[in-house]
Order: sequence, then structure tokens, then C-alpha cells
Amino acid sequence: MNCCIEHLARIMSLQSWEEVLMVMLTVAFDVSQDQPLRKHLVMAGFVSEAGRWGEFDQKWRARLKDDGFAYFHMQPFAQRKKPFQNLTEGGRKNLIRDLLDIIREHAYHKFACVVPSESFSALSVEAQQHFASTAIAAAGKFCAGLVYQWRDENHYQDRNPRFVFEQGDPGKGSLIKAMEDLTGHTPSFEYKKDIPEKNILAFTPLQASDILAYECKKIADKLGKPLAPDFRFRFPYEQLNKIPGEPRLFPLGNVAEADMLMQVDKYFAEHPLGGSVP
Repeated sequence: MNCCIEHLARIMSLQSWEEVLMVMLTVAFDVSQDQPLRKHLVMAGFVSEAGRWGEFDQKWRARLKDDGFAYFHMQPFAQRKKPFQNLTEGGRKNLIRDLLDIIREHAYHKFACVVPSESFSALSVEAQQHFASTAIAAAGKFCAGLVYQWRDENHYQDRNPRFVFEQGDPGKGSLIKAMEDLTGHTPSFEYKKDIPEKNILAFTPLQASDILAYECKKIADKLGKPLAPDFRFRFPYEQLNKIPGEPRLFPLGNVAEADMLMQVDKYFAEHPLGGSVP
């Protein structure tokens, strides 16, 4: 079923409009960066209700278990490396198709931004320090602004969506500071894979976001290059593109704009009636 239709059906099943507005939103973001040139950084992810992500986790793990896998990582899958090296071509197509279907069933919207290194480095040192000291922090702020814009356009009253990033990403400290400055809350950091010896369970929506980040990076790799006349998006991106939301290119000034919009949003959330803007 199309994710938008299923989302509408979900809304219609709720007891009241207030219940629709008060659902808890969770956004899972993954980061991908081209190596070794580091020309750009990509941050991408999906938003859904916390309960829907729980349903997603069960279906995701069950589908992977059918083929004997404990996790999914797009890069080794695409490159036919361990643990996916023995999959037949038919098996590969079936697995990726089924996983993409699970994402489409549970994600309400997708977000992605590409931060070219030259755009970020062109900001003054003062601007970088004020808005975001690293590319990953800039991407976090920009994507958070997109999430809040989507939330308001869809009339959700969850003032503090849970933002989840992968544990271990470089630049974690700068990302935490940027998100705290912007949202007033510390983001969550979860593992993408289970670590049984430490009793750590993965937050599997990060594996879904990994696919989107990988596909957006493949497109970003072509930035500035002429596309072949017969160019077509890869199958995974074509399927994910059926989920609402468009990737954004991070131009100069967007961090400042996102920061300003978020500060205004925060102010009116805290002062809904009366008063004056300082």
C-alpha cells in the first residue's frame, strides 16, 4: 500500500484529531561521505511515529532473518561484499525490493541534504562557529529545519521530535552542540548494528536511512558532471522517491536561514499568545 494512503488510513483509525496531532515523531538520520576526496557530505533519513518504527523493526528483522542476515548495510550489499557476497542475482533483487517496500510502508516523509565541502568552507570562520562548526553539524541543522517545517505543515503538535543519529559518526560533539542550540534538546545516538556481547540492540531505522544516504551520495557524486542521455536513477532511489520529500543541496546561507527559522519557531512555541519578540 502506498505510504501516503496507509498514513491516511492510520489517521482515520485514531479516536480524535487531537490524538493525530499528539503522536510522537522520531526521525532517523544517517550520514554518508565520499571517500577519500570528501567533496561532499550527505545526511538523509525518514520520519515516522515511534510506534510505527517498532512495527518496522519487527518486519525488517524478520525479512533479513529469512535470508540469514542480522543487519543490512548498503555499501557492502552494492559491492557484493561480506556478508552479501553469496546472494544470487535473484536473491539480491528480492531482498532489496522487500526492504524498500518495508520502508515505504512505515516512513511518512524523507529528508536529505548534500553539503558540498566548498560551500561550507566558503563560510567565514565566524559564521562557521556561529551556525555550525563542521559539515555534519551544518547538515544536522539544515535537516532539522526541514523536519520542523514538515511537522508544522502537517499540524503535528509534537514540539520535540526525537532525532536519532548513528553512534560513532565523526563530529558527534559538534552535531550535539548544533542540535542543542537549535532545538533545545540533545539528540539520540544509537547503533546501526546489534552488539550481542554488550546487549545492545540496533535501531534498525538507521539501516533504512543508510540506503537513502547511499543513493543520495551516488547522485551527489555526479554533481557538476553532464548526465548521460540514457541516465536513469538506480532502482532503490526510484522506489524511495515514491516517499514524499526531496533531497536538498546546501547552498551558502542556508544554515543561517534554518537557524533563524528555528529560533522563531522556538520562540512562538514558548510564547503562543501575547508578548513581543525581543
